[in-house]
This record gives sequence, structure tokens and C-alpha cells, in this order.
Amino acid sequence: MWTSTRFQAVAKLLIAASLAVATLSGCKFSTDTNPTVSGQQTAPASVVGMVAGDDAIPHARVTITDSTGRSLSVNSDGAGSYVAPLGGMKAPLLIVANDPSGTTEDLYAVVAAFPSGSAPVVANVTRLTTSLVSLLTDSGNPADLMASGNLASLVSADAIGAAVSRLDASLSTASSSAQTGSGNVAEVPAARSETPAAEVSGQDNAQATNQPGVAGVVGGNAVSSLSAQIAQCLTDGAACAQLVDAQFLENGYTSFAAAHPALVASGTKMTSIETQKVFSRNGYQYAQISIGWVSTDGRTGSDITVVAQTRSGWVIVGNQM
Repeated sequence: MWTSTRFQAVAKLLIAASLAVATLSGCKFSTDTNPTVSGQQTAPASVVGMVAGDDAIPHARVTITDSTGRSLSVNSDGAGSYVAPLGGMKAPLLIVANDPSGTTEDLYAVVAAFPSGSAPVVANVTRLTTSLVSLLTDSGNPADLMASGNLASLVSADAIGAAVSRLDASLSTASSSAQTGSGNVAEVPAARSETPAAEVSGQDNAQATNQPGVAGVVGGNAVSSLSAQIAQCLTDGAACAQLVDAQFLENGYTSFAAAHPALVASGTKMTSIETQKVFSRNGYQYAQISIGWVSTDGRTGSDITVVAQTRSGWVIVGNQM
């Protein structure tokens, strides 16, 4: 089980290794605001990296798109590593990795500019880089960078530097939380309304049943009461509609099923539920939970999400609440 301190250090290294403009300085991120632009000196011939969700993803389809719309695809090897040529491609780049097994959602990374020299660009593609890329778009959906013109206009050294700072602040907060358990995923900063009632319940849609009350102090495995509800959700779409908040948002996904395809796959059964940390925001109580599962073919795994406490119980809101 990772400690939050160890996770924070590794998480920062993953981001730094995945973004050409992000460099690690001590325990904090720093950003090179004057990267060498491709074409001024010898440009890298390739981009290399690792594709990983909870674990390395073998044989992932990795698609790289440049600022002109040109794209190419390669597959990662059996250990999740990939190598792709960069001949003629122009930064910034958007990298999208697709898990052929469907266990992990699409993952994203970006490269804002090419460094000088011929050494390969290193761009790991992970859930953490996906979270960071989601901060570059207004909607919080990293897939929006695929739209014409968005890549060139939204991905820059300054934009990535700001996103890194936000994610760094979240990681630092998680590390210092007294109730942090095994933090193995970053809490992504909010990508929508700052109004607590709207954040938790979507009261803009008049869902009175999910209106939050004053949260009490919770700890330990406080949301174990969700076990039966989540188990039912895996087999009953109507049950999910009640359990998942209308404004659910996680790593850019607005659908719980899209964010957790392996968990909701036909025949998958929940095996455990664990509270990893409990935290408050604007007077409202949230918990990060890990949901263990086993598929029909015997594969096992765990998915992480965030729930919020309301007057009627807990609802799943996602990590961009």
C-alpha cells in the first residue's frame, strides 16, 4: 500500500516525464516558459513513453496528433512501452492511448514543444496526465483537444504550467490531510460550478433528493453503506441513475459507465469497497473510495471515484466535483 507522500513524489515525476515543459524542482513543479521550438535546432526524431492505468497497459493503441491535424498510430509493447517517429510533426502534440481490453478508459497526454537536441521526447500516458490534460479545456473533457484548432490554441507552456500548479496544489493538500489513506490517484480540481449545492447535487436541475446537508465527521470505512447500492448499480441502470449525481464528472467523463468501463461491464461483480480518504470542501463532506471488482473471465481490479454526503445518503460525483 502506497503512502500519500510516496504517491505525491511519484505522481510529480510522472507528470514531469510526460510534459515537455514540466520539470521537477525539489518537491515542487517548475515550468520552462521558454522551451525550444521545433525547427530552431535539431529536433527529436521520436517520442517514447509508458502507457499505464492501474498497471502498465500492453498493446495499447497510441495515437499522436500534431498541431496541423496530422496523426499517426503505434502500439505499445507487452510491457506498455511505446515508440513513435516524429518526422515532420509539429508541436504541440496530443497523445491518446486506447486499452484494447477495455479495462482502462482512454488516456491522454500532451507535449507543448520539442526540446532541442535529438534525444527522444518522453511522454508517459497515464490517468494522472489525463487529469492534467482535462484542466486545459473549459469543459474538463480532454477529448475536446481533438477539435479543430483547439490543440494549438489551448496547449502552451503557460497553460500547462498553470495546470501543473493546480494539480501540484491538490497533491500537496492530499499529502497533508490527516485522513489520507492510500492515495493512489490525484484529486482533480473542480471543472464546473463553485457553488457547493450545485457541485454535489446538481440543484440547477432541481434534484431535491440530492441536496447536501451539513456534513458530520466521518472516517474509517465510512461509506461502506454504499456497498449494496453500488452492487445493484452494476446490474440495474435505474439504480445507477439514483446513485450517480446528474453532474458527475471524472477525468473529463460525464458518464459513470464511460469513466469505469471495466467496473460496469456485463457480469462484473463488486468484491470490496474501501474509503481511501475523507475531505471537506466549502463545508461539504466527500470521500475518495476504491471499488474492487472481478470480471466474468476472472480478471480483478479496482476503480477509484469520489462520493459526496447528502441529506439522503452518499452519491457518486466523480473526481472533478
